[in-house]
Amino acid sequence: MTPGGSHDLSADDVIAASYRQGNQLRASAAELHLDQPTSFTGLLRQGSRTVLHGLDIRIIAPDDAALQNLRAAWLAATGPPDIAEATGASFDDRSVPNLSSIVMYLTYYGRTVLLTGDARGDTILSGLHAAGLLIDTQPAHVSVLKMPHHGSAHNIAPAFFNAINADHYIISADGTHGHPDLDTLRWLVASRAPEHRYTVHLTNHITSAVNELHHLQHGNSFTIAVRPHNADAITISM
Repeated sequence: MTPGGSHDLSADDVIAASYRQGNQLRASAAELHLDQPTSFTGLLRQGSRTVLHGLDIRIIAPDDAALQNLRAAWLAATGPPDIAEATGASFDDRSVPNLSSIVMYLTYYGRTVLLTGDARGDTILSGLHAAGLLIDTQPAHVSVLKMPHHGSAHNIAPAFFNAINADHYIISADGTHGHPDLDTLRWLVASRAPEHRYTVHLTNHITSAVNELHHLQHGNSFTIAVRPHNADAITISM
């Protein structure tokens, strides 16, 4: 997981960055001997599932409709994807890239991780319902939850946090575009009982977020963890 968030980039920058990140991911997978073929066939879509070296991987989103919309938008494009569309989002967002973001639910030796990409909160909850991982009578629980879209309040609502909670919340952001939104942090803390123990991880020191979390700690039992500036990644012990 990269420590940074969104940046103001040109279309050429986005294409070059995506190409480099893809190569880096493939190289890292090879180093970890995770580059062998898996049982995934065809497109990664809601309902796809495989096991890789004991790691159970379920694809929660996108669904077929989102993929069809993405394909149509890509074929209709006359140039590189619009940067504002690719980075902007809201809970009612109709941004094709965000709505087709890949969401994965990982299980490994009893530990669970929900990787949300830039997906919208209601899309994630719908996918969890479809997978039988979320029921209406009680919130779902995961060991680690990566917050959608750098903690943007436009992608999340209080209902999202009421429906799913975690031992560790990761906010991958660097403060660009105001991410994470302070409302997101408030909704998160408000969804948990004061005695609940959990950790909010920031991949970068963002003064506004750190100050708000310290303020929210009063009367609550959660912990704040910030990636050291000289560390390449955050490490979570489970």
